[in-house]
Amino acid sequence: MFETEVFLKSKPWIKVFILSFVILLLPLAASSQSDEKWGVDGNSYYRLEKNELFQYLLPADKPVLVLSKEQLTPAGIATPLLVNYFSFSEDQKKVL
Repeated sequence: MFETEVFLKSKPWIKVFILSFVILLLPLAASSQSDEKWGVDGNSYYRLEKNELFQYLLPADKPVLVLSKEQLTPAGIATPLLVNYFSFSEDQKKVL
């Protein structure tokens, strides 16, 4: 047996702790991936907030509205489209 196996067998609560830790952290890691993206210039980042897309210019961390709820609302529909994930076109001129 390896030392790790002996250690885990002597302390069974460690397996539960490690498994709990991984299960609790996975949703946090997954949710943070789609909310923010760094700008290609490296001097700003983009963040979804209340279904609107903002660019934060650094170092001042000043928000600039990029995509509003009104722009996400199709003609003839009362509610805006729900955004869960976003990316940009290669030329950075279109939000996908």
